[in-house]
Amino acid sequence: MFVTDWYQHHVSVLDASTGAIIEQVKVGRSPAGLALDEEFHRLYVANRDSDSVSIIDTRSYRILAEPKVGDAPFGLALDPVSRRIYAVNVRSNSVSVIDPGKLELVATLEVGEWPYCATVSLDGKQLFVTNQDEDSVTVIDIASSRKIAVIEVGGTPEGIDITPDGQHVYVANWGDGSVSVIDTNSLQVVDTIDSDEGSRAFGSFIW
Repeated sequence: MFVTDWYQHHVSVLDASTGAIIEQVKVGRSPAGLALDEEFHRLYVANRDSDSVSIIDTRSYRILAEPKVGDAPFGLALDPVSRRIYAVNVRSNSVSVIDPGKLELVATLEVGEWPYCATVSLDGKQLFVTNQDEDSVTVIDIASSRKIAVIEVGGTPEGIDITPDGQHVYVANWGDGSVSVIDTNSLQVVDTIDSDEGSRAFGSFIW
């Protein structure tokens, strides 16, 4: 298991069966989002206060690179097809795209105000990003890097994830205690589920 320490600025590697700490890897300041790429044996860490992403080899626990991204990266999403990583930059209203082969930033995508998290469609064609201050989700066509839709959801959307069949995206709306369900074909909200106050989520939460 991999656990970020926001205050000590490292990632702890734990034995899942015993909970014992195997290794601690020093990363940038205030590490937040994690994305594990088991195929490439890499762990990506969003360092919010260093404006960077640490790329760690999960076999040697060595940092391979720490490319600079936008202002205050927080959530991360892994493209299941290209293996590219998307870092959501809260303060610069953008998403940074990192190429796993080059280990460097290759593109910057503009999204809405105060973005938080992202998820990628199973075919690797679309990127969905929550915009907290616009109560919306930006949808980007990955091949062209073009914004193709802005979907209105509930208040202050934060967490976002896609169902295992790829048919729906679920958005946790912190501001109004609801979950918006987006159809990935029509790119429209097809259901709104009431939840308790402060409905929040981070990373992958659908299994």
